[in-house]
Amino acid sequence: MSLNNPATVREAGDLLGTAMHEFAAREPAPLYLHTGHGHRLRLDLGPYFTSPAALDPDERALLAMARGIVLDVGCGPARHARYLQQRGLRALGLDRSAGALAVARALGLRHALHADAMTAPLPRGIGTALLLDGNLGLAGSMHGTRRLLGRLAGACVPGGRLLVGGRAPAGATARRLALRVEYRGAAGPWFAWLQLSLAGVIAVAAGTGWALESAVQRGPCYLICLHRNWSP
Repeated sequence: MSLNNPATVREAGDLLGTAMHEFAAREPAPLYLHTGHGHRLRLDLGPYFTSPAALDPDERALLAMARGIVLDVGCGPARHARYLQQRGLRALGLDRSAGALAVARALGLRHALHADAMTAPLPRGIGTALLLDGNLGLAGSMHGTRRLLGRLAGACVPGGRLLVGGRAPAGATARRLALRVEYRGAAGPWFAWLQLSLAGVIAVAAGTGWALESAVQRGPCYLICLHRNWSP
């Protein structure tokens, strides 16, 4: 699939997918996030397009813990799934943005699922699920996060792993945000996003089928490995 054919990657209302397509095609425009507090923040897509070979050493160490079939939730351009694919694992990228998935496939991702991880049936027999780049926040609330973690535990095999990465909110365990995307003068709908600290992730995971295996924190950023220990 070519990045030069926008008809193959765009979907009406999929502003983030369109922005990712145009970034990958070297025709980017500024992408912004609006917050419910009235702030307008520019979002740099560059880190999402890091070459798999150029991943951060801490990320590579975490990804070395992946095994079995991998489900990359909220994968975007799927740099983590593509990295694991290169290492010989079967990696499935899941995203609710059809445009983002089309970009991921154009960059080499072999297996993709256009779905919402909160509502759609999840594939079974997963060995490792990924919620990197703060993607645990897509659940939008503490209740939603527990529900998502329980759904992923149900999709994973016994002893399966969940690899989580995020950035802690300043001075808080959890912070809920209202956000909307703006691209080329168009604004998308408001959505909820939950930002959690490392301690917040460990606390919310309790009772959802996951137990802490390891964690690394560098400043506000953290990487966590959880293992599935019982069926929620």
